[in-house]
Amino acid sequence: MNLENKNPEKLYILTDSETLFMLVKQIVLRLQSEYKKDDEKKYLSLAEVKSILNLKSSTSIQNLRDSGAIAFSMIGRRTIVYDKQSVYEFLEKRKKGTF
Repeated sequence: MNLENKNPEKLYILTDSETLFMLVKQIVLRLQSEYKKDDEKKYLSLAEVKSILNLKSSTSIQNLRDSGAIAFSMIGRRTIVYDKQSVYEFLEKRKKGTF
């Protein structure tokens, strides 16, 4: 059997099935922990809120802030973060039923 790697862009690893399953399990756990970090986030940036609400204008977000429709916090003088739960509650309140 010739084990020479003729394609330098591809790497082949020979292993037993037990080791392979252990590696796959570690990869899955790492990916799950990365996604979990995103779910645990309590605050959202302006860009994230605009994306979630499908709004293009920062003024629209400011109007929602000013009216108390979504909760926010100010960090310093210029940085504003939005409460993630508040943004999703805003969406839920405006959800329309099906016919």
